Amino acid sequence: MKYEITPALETDAFWNLARIEMMLISLTGLGFFLYLFVRFQYTQPVIPYFVLIIVSMFIAHFMSMPMLHVDDVPLTFSLPLPRFDSALVLFYVFGFALMLAVIDVIEQVMSNAAIEKIDRLKRKCNTNNSLLAI
Repeated sequence: MKYEITPALETDAFWNLARIEMMLISLTGLGFFLYLFVRFQYTQPVIPYFVLIIVSMFIAHFMSMPMLHVDDVPLTFSLPLPRFDSALVLFYVFGFALMLAVIDVIEQVMSNAAIEKIDRLKRKCNTNNSLLAI
């Protein structure tokens, strides 16, 4: 997806009609979201997000967005498996997996420490079960 001025809309002025339209839509969406967020913050906090997503899809479907261009790509279904064309791809796969595992280990240990601090019965968390899965 690209956000650029098409040659038919290109002018010397930065604030052309298409940019002003996009800015007004964005500011209106922000204002609407903030209003809903303040209104439903404590009772149903998910409502502003879903309303904004649904209204955004409606606006994107029925309004012409001259600055927004979506490239057509063929829809294919396949397994999400990387092609190990080179050793660098293999290095990236294992590097990202190791990075995620380290982050998950830190998160799990910190969560267990927090749980132990707030537990009134002072029970110890068994970190080995979750860390073995990681």
